[in-house]
Amino acid sequence: MLGEKELSAYLRFCSDNRGLSARTIRAYGDDVSACLARLSGLGIRGLSEVGIDDLRSWLAADEPSHARSSMARRVVAVRGFFAWACERSLIPADPAASLLTPKVQVVPPPVLTSSEARAMMDAADGRASDGAGEPSPRERARSVRDAAIVEMLYATGGRVAELVGMDVNDVDRAQRLV
Repeated sequence: MLGEKELSAYLRFCSDNRGLSARTIRAYGDDVSACLARLSGLGIRGLSEVGIDDLRSWLAADEPSHARSSMARRVVAVRGFFAWACERSLIPADPAASLLTPKVQVVPPPVLTSSEARAMMDAADGRASDGAGEPSPRERARSVRDAAIVEMLYATGGRVAELVGMDVNDVDRAQRLV
């Protein structure tokens, strides 16, 4: 396949130097591989023969079957690959340098209604205070913890990752701040 050896080296580079997750590297590999297979099917035999019109042709052929976010990732993957190949003088010029990334519409996450939020907080508080069958101290501690988590997330609008990353030292009891 066109560029197979170069693609393997690029993916190793991404893994070793860019700190990308295994899933991202696999997706980039699939994206670049699909591009190179298409270009090979068009009769292109070397990476130095690839032009911007060839890349646009590949994108246009795939556009109807992919979401904008997938198309954006594909463009990023292919641009990264050709930039890497150009930096290493494997190709004389970067044909993907002027490829534009499709705009991805950012959809805000759904927001709880006040009644949904109240029901969620009531449920968490109910578990923390429910004396049905005398919970063990461990179960009671978990219930209180869960209620605190729900209240903290709702009151602050914080992210779960921020909450998980908090430490006891992050709590200022005197100022009543986290």
